[in-house]
Amino acid sequence: MKKMIVMQIARQTSFRIIPGIAILALATATGCSTNAPSQDADVNVATPSESAPDEKTQTPSSEGSSEEVVDANEDPDRAELHHIYFSLPDGISTRATGPVATVGGVSVSAQTYHEQLDYFAGKPNEDGSHDYAINNALKKVIQRQLLLNAFAPEEAAIEAERARMRQRQVDAARERLGEDADLTMVLHPWESDSSFGRKEAVDHLLIAQAMNRLEMSLPDRDDAIAYYESHPEEFQTQTVVEARVISARHVAADQDPRAHIAELHEHLIAEGADRDALFEQHRDPIYGLVSVTEDDARGPEANPVAIVAFEQQVDQISEPFEHRGIWMVVWTHTRHEAGLIPFEKIEENLLERLRFEAREHAWTTVSEQLLEQSEVTVHWENLTTPPAPGEHR
Repeated sequence: MKKMIVMQIARQTSFRIIPGIAILALATATGCSTNAPSQDADVNVATPSESAPDEKTQTPSSEGSSEEVVDANEDPDRAELHHIYFSLPDGISTRATGPVATVGGVSVSAQTYHEQLDYFAGKPNEDGSHDYAINNALKKVIQRQLLLNAFAPEEAAIEAERARMRQRQVDAARERLGEDADLTMVLHPWESDSSFGRKEAVDHLLIAQAMNRLEMSLPDRDDAIAYYESHPEEFQTQTVVEARVISARHVAADQDPRAHIAELHEHLIAEGADRDALFEQHRDPIYGLVSVTEDDARGPEANPVAIVAFEQQVDQISEPFEHRGIWMVVWTHTRHEAGLIPFEKIEENLLERLRFEAREHAWTTVSEQLLEQSEVTVHWENLTTPPAPGEHR
């Protein structure tokens, strides 16, 4: 049998790989998350020869297997890795009973899959199923193992990256809490668990290797400025009006709400009136402070409060009007005209976004390249709950 250098998928008649789009979410898979590192001792950085599964976990090879193994180049249903969508078999389970895939001869453990699945599990399909989570978790662990097989980091590099991660957390805590702050809670997981942050450290190194392979570098401030200047439509703001609503919603039962709001209106427009104090005494408990954009005021579902607030001049108080049975007046307080958000206000977030996208691109692109030189088998038998006696699927 000739050696395949393309992706292989163990396939039964009830399911197959079909083209589709799966949303890429790398926050956990690539270590791009801004959260604290997770505890993960199951980081497989071995080469294929070092990670051969034992007899208890070994999956059938392409020779002598009862499963159909598809040559991806000959299969019309083949899709690139970032387009993989598994048509899942009946009885699919969110818990694996053994390795979920073999990637270039290396088994991807159930534990690795479960940890990735937990990230996506909070996003079930509309019908309550977890197809989305299962598909994305499988894709992520396959991508990661492809990168591990190609760029397995040495232990010294992993520990050096963990040390850098720890120092970044310490520096951030001191900046937030002060130089003399007690950092016991920050340091405890690093000092008590030698595997703390290990997965994130490995992922950082894998991304660095992938970026080197593509001759990429992380975007800097100049890149952020260039993006800002070439995409002004992303940073435009609408005119926004902030207004205060005073009402007779809780007027006494023996009072006329219309007469009550008319009297308040006279007080509000009187020369020298303490409008702030009057507002605090009679503010509407529901509307109170409102923020209105042009879309709010001129859209098809605009309500009178939004329309009045937006159309008035700053510091103008409306005539009393009734809305949904409540008499009120609207005081237009401030107006922020439409315009371009200053670069300084979005610089940090924009640079973080561009760097995330660069890492995501490197992770996905290089894993696709490696896929063309690898054999990958998904072990559905370890993901499928056996049917009950007498049950037909």
